[in-house]
Amino acid sequence: MKCKKCGSEFLSPNEALIAICGNCVMQKAVADELGRTVPMEGEPRFAEKKSKRVEFADGAQLQELFPDFEIGERLGAGGMGAVFKAKQKSLDRWVAIKILDPDLKGDPEFEERFEREAKAMAMLNHPNIVGIHDFGVRRNFHFLIMEYVDGRDLQQLIKAGRMEPELAFSIIHQICEALHFAHNKNVVHRDVKPGNILVDRDGVAKIGDFGLARILHQENDISLTAGKVGMGTPAYMAPEQLADAKSIDYRADIFAFGVVVYEMLTGHTPVGNFSPPTSRFPRRNERLDEAVLKAMDVDPRKRISDVREISKSLVEPDLNPGASRNPGASRIYLIGVPVILLLIACFLFWFFQGRRDIDDPMATPAASLKVADVIPKVGKGMNDEYAIMRERGGRLRKWEEIPGQIDLSAAEGIDDFVLVSRGRNIRASWFGARANGEMISSIPGWDKRTDYRHIAHSFWIRNPDRLMPLNSEDRSFMPLPTPGQRAIDVAQTDDLALIIQPNHDLILSSLPEWPVSNQHVIRRLAGIKARDIDTCGKMHGVLNMKGEAITWHEILGFFERAESPHQVVQLEAAGNHFLALLEDGSVTTWAHPSLDSSSHERFIAAMEPCPEPGPFIRVEAFDFVNAVQRPNGTWLAWGSDQDRGLIENINSIGPALDVEFFAINVTGGAKMVWIEPAGVGGDD
Repeated sequence: MKCKKCGSEFLSPNEALIAICGNCVMQKAVADELGRTVPMEGEPRFAEKKSKRVEFADGAQLQELFPDFEIGERLGAGGMGAVFKAKQKSLDRWVAIKILDPDLKGDPEFEERFEREAKAMAMLNHPNIVGIHDFGVRRNFHFLIMEYVDGRDLQQLIKAGRMEPELAFSIIHQICEALHFAHNKNVVHRDVKPGNILVDRDGVAKIGDFGLARILHQENDISLTAGKVGMGTPAYMAPEQLADAKSIDYRADIFAFGVVVYEMLTGHTPVGNFSPPTSRFPRRNERLDEAVLKAMDVDPRKRISDVREISKSLVEPDLNPGASRNPGASRIYLIGVPVILLLIACFLFWFFQGRRDIDDPMATPAASLKVADVIPKVGKGMNDEYAIMRERGGRLRKWEEIPGQIDLSAAEGIDDFVLVSRGRNIRASWFGARANGEMISSIPGWDKRTDYRHIAHSFWIRNPDRLMPLNSEDRSFMPLPTPGQRAIDVAQTDDLALIIQPNHDLILSSLPEWPVSNQHVIRRLAGIKARDIDTCGKMHGVLNMKGEAITWHEILGFFERAESPHQVVQLEAAGNHFLALLEDGSVTTWAHPSLDSSSHERFIAAMEPCPEPGPFIRVEAFDFVNAVQRPNGTWLAWGSDQDRGLIENINSIGPALDVEFFAINVTGGAKMVWIEPAGVGGDD
């Protein structure tokens, strides 16, 4: 291929790269680093660009401009302005305030770019696009108030080292959806690059910085640069964008994102004689390679027509570079579709069977509940007096930041509860077991039933160990793995359920599309004997019979706790971390390594060591709050509850047989229920 800049010949497989040789690309990279734009033919070698930075040393001036916000640290600064983290006092939420250089006021290019960014972002209400809350001018300062994304940009993740494939594939899929949405709204980003893609602590990717965006078919589409100067970041710009940024369409974004994907998968941008994107994988994926190379075709007419074609190439199940070469894997994939169809058929059969059971509130219990099977397990060292309390049971109590969230009417007059747990996905619902084997619940239709031991989102366990489907037409409900499935425990989030059978085999249930992109999870969990499971949001954990915790984040992938001579005896998943009780009575927390540098205050608080050395006999965790139980039955909590009083109340309830936290948010407030041992507290 001949370089369009210097005329020299260089090799590029299938001519799938921008027609510029590596030497010229490096010159452009140096120019970009120096804060200059890349000239086109007939222009000076480098065109000067403003490099003045907006400086707010301590944010005092910004605080004066925005008294309705609590100004935090500066997140970044550039030639056009600076971005600050701030808390909007009226809504108790974090935002990002982008303040633009007041010296640029009156500059037509600057004001057009400012208005363009605000209008483009306002048009694009999408979960993977940074949202805008407000924009305007205060005194001489133009500002944008945007969604705050607590995380890092993709450029930082790439520079940190080899990116885990689960995270890379998830980001690819999310940004493909975002760009497709923008293109359908006739918005071309024109500056797609890793630095403009943010990834939060949950692995949610969002594309931002629409300052160079172009709204197609808009009559007053004013060019933001003189003449035909290329506009964007050179390493990611399509050839036609280098020539004339004003005349491009959505295909320029597809080219740029193809380069971004290549960089995510290889760690570097494609320059010169570059290798295929999946060349570092143990098994090449030709479908993904083809999609990325077509996205980077120098001829826009030959590029893929829809950016989602890149994400569609990810459905191949062998993309996990860490997967073992299993000779039987291909046979598993071939039977995958029939298995899914069989699961759907089983679901339909048991769905109607479950409907008959649910519709009959007087259905005969399958068997008497064995309380020993459901009473919370505790570690060694339980106080003798507290052990007697556990056998007798106690009364259900509640604390609510906002009154009226939890209904305890079904528990009135009952003083022998031994278990309380969150019920299904209904806000503040609960179910509990009595010492005599009866089950009580606040969920309508379940308050008088006694034939169950657990209620999850898609399933309930009928005594003694039969897994039943819940009655619902919600498409998010999962099918039974097999008819007549037996189970003693189930933990479920939106798209995956972990189930333990009586023989401690671990089985999975999911929506039909989940196995396609999660073969690495299926292989990792194959053959495991489990004694404890827990899930929360995107976090999943399995404790095997050897006391080894297998933990993973749906987007970030698997991660391990620090080496320790002590086995785990109880595992609790919180929103972003795990809390575990060890065999020596100590406790530990751990999270995915990518979160280690997080500046999120609540996450940092939750990862702090336990304030006491122990020993402890039980742990509970939810959101960013950890709680541990002492041998005498009292509880100690730490972490962050946003100053809503939850931690304070956990620490003051005295001995409690069981504790359950609920959602900690603005609308519902913090809340919890606990079992107060009989004879300990006074009357209500």
